[in-house]
Amino acid sequence: MFGLPSLSPGEVIGGVRALVRAGVIRPMLPRPSLLGMVLELPMLRPNLGLAVAFQAGTQPDAVAVIDDRGMLTWAELDNRVTRLANALLQHGEPRGCVAFMVRNGREALECYAAGGRSGLAPVPLNTWATGSEIGRILHMQRPAVLVVDEEFTDAVAHAVRDLDDPPVLLTIGPGGSYETALASASSSAPFVRGTGKVVIHTSGTTGAPKGAERSVGTSGLGAMLGFVTKVPLQRGDRLLIGPPLFHGFGGGVAGAAVLIGATSILFRGFDPADFQRIVDEHVVDAAALVPVQVRRALEDGGPGGPGRLRIILTSGSAMPVALRQRVQQRWGEVTYDLYGSTEAGWVSISTPADFRERRGTVGQPGPGMHVEVMGEDGRRLPTGEIGRLRVTTGMEFAGYTGSDTHRGPVEIGDLGYVDADGYLFVTGRGDEMIVSGGENVYPSEVEEVLEAHPDITDLAVIGVPDEEFGQVLRAYVVGDVEPGEVRDWLRERIARYKVPKRVVVVSELPRNATGKVLKRHLLRAEHPSLG
Repeated sequence: MFGLPSLSPGEVIGGVRALVRAGVIRPMLPRPSLLGMVLELPMLRPNLGLAVAFQAGTQPDAVAVIDDRGMLTWAELDNRVTRLANALLQHGEPRGCVAFMVRNGREALECYAAGGRSGLAPVPLNTWATGSEIGRILHMQRPAVLVVDEEFTDAVAHAVRDLDDPPVLLTIGPGGSYETALASASSSAPFVRGTGKVVIHTSGTTGAPKGAERSVGTSGLGAMLGFVTKVPLQRGDRLLIGPPLFHGFGGGVAGAAVLIGATSILFRGFDPADFQRIVDEHVVDAAALVPVQVRRALEDGGPGGPGRLRIILTSGSAMPVALRQRVQQRWGEVTYDLYGSTEAGWVSISTPADFRERRGTVGQPGPGMHVEVMGEDGRRLPTGEIGRLRVTTGMEFAGYTGSDTHRGPVEIGDLGYVDADGYLFVTGRGDEMIVSGGENVYPSEVEEVLEAHPDITDLAVIGVPDEEFGQVLRAYVVGDVEPGEVRDWLRERIARYKVPKRVVVVSELPRNATGKVLKRHLLRAEHPSLG
C-alpha cells in the first residue's frame, strides 16, 4: 500500500501539480457530507475507507467499481463500506483485524476500506492457499471476522477447526451471510478513529508466506504524489486490475485508484485471453498486469489496438526487455514497470521515456526515496558496482507478524546497481546468484536473453549443484524447441560459462497466484533436500 516518504518542498510542489493534472485536485463546492468529514479528520487515522468517503462526497454518481455483478457508484460503494464497517464492529474491537479470502470484485475492495474505517486491520488471504496454510495465518492473526467466497468455505472450515476462538464467518454468494449482514447494519458512519494498518502476506516463492505489517499511513498522500508524477493515471479513468487484490501490487493499485478517484474494473476470474475484448468493451484507459498476464494477453488476446488504452502498469516480477518491446509494437509506448516489494512498498517506476533512453532500467527512485548498493562487508558501493539493494521509501513495513518491530531501511533481497544519473538496474535475486567454476552467474541475465528466442513462450533459469563446477545453471523452457538448439542459440549471445549446462523442455512452469515462477519447486523435483 502507500505511505509517506520524506519529500522536499520541490517534490511536494511537483506532486501537487501532478495531482492537478490527474484531476484529483480541482475547484469544488463543499457538500455537507464532505464538510463534516473534513471537520472530523483531526480525530481520524487516514485509511482507504476515508478515501472512499471523500470520493462519495465529491463525485457521488461517478462509477467506482465495475465487476461481474455490474457497476457501483462512489455513493453506493461508500454506503456498503459504512455498513460493513458497522457489521465488523458488532463482532470485533478496533485494533483487532478482519481477514478475507475473496476473489477480485467489489467485496475485496469493501473489506479493505471497511477494515480501515472500523479500526479492524484488513488481512487479505491468498485464494490459492491450502487449508493448513490458512490455519497457520488465522492462528497468528486471530481475526474477529473472516469474509470468504462461498467456494472457499470447505477450506476455511478445515482451517478454523482447531482455533480456540474462531472468527465470525461472513460468506459471499447466493444465500450467504455477507449481504444479509450489510442489509441489517447501520448506514451511519461509525464513531471510531479507524486504522491505516494492513497485513499483506509475502508471496511464498522462497518459503512459507509471512505477514508483513504495513501502514497506509500518516497519509497515503506522500506515495500518491510520487506515483502520479510517474504514472499519468487520472480521476475518472477506467483501470483494469488483473492481479489478485490479496497481493501487494493488486491491493496497492486498487488503493491508488480509490485515492485518485479512478474506476476499478475487477473481474473474479480475469483471463488474459479476454484482455483486448475488455479493453474495447469497457473503454479501458489503464491496466495493471503482472508480466505473465501481459505475455498471455499478447499471445491469446486476439487482434486489436490500444483504443483509449494509454497505461499498462506492470509489477510482481521482472518485465523483460523483449516483452516490453512486443507490447510497444502492439499498443504503443504505454508500459510503466513498477519495482518494489511487500516489505518496502514501491521503489521506482520505469516510464516509456526511461525505456527509450536506458533499456533494462527499473527507473529512478520515487520522490523522497533512496536506494543504497551495499557490499558483502556492509559498506556502501560506488556508482556502477553490483551489490545488495537497501531501500528507504517511507513505506517500509513495521515487521513480520510475531517478530520484532522493524524500523529504517529495508534489504529488499535483490542485487543491482545505480548508474551515474541515478537510474536503478536490478541484476537478480541475491539468493539466486551462483558461483560456477569461480565465476558469478546471474540466472536473470540468461532469462533476459532467452526471452528473445522466437520459439520459447515461457522460461525459468535456476542454479543447481554440480560436482565439477560447484554450481551450474539449468534452463526450463516452454515451446517447440530442442535443448541442443537452445544451447547453441545462447552460445552466440552470451559467454560460454553462462550457458545452462542443461535445458529442459516442459509443458508449463509452476507459478503462484500472481504469476511468479516457483523456482524452489523446480529445484525440489531433482534435488529434494534443497527445494
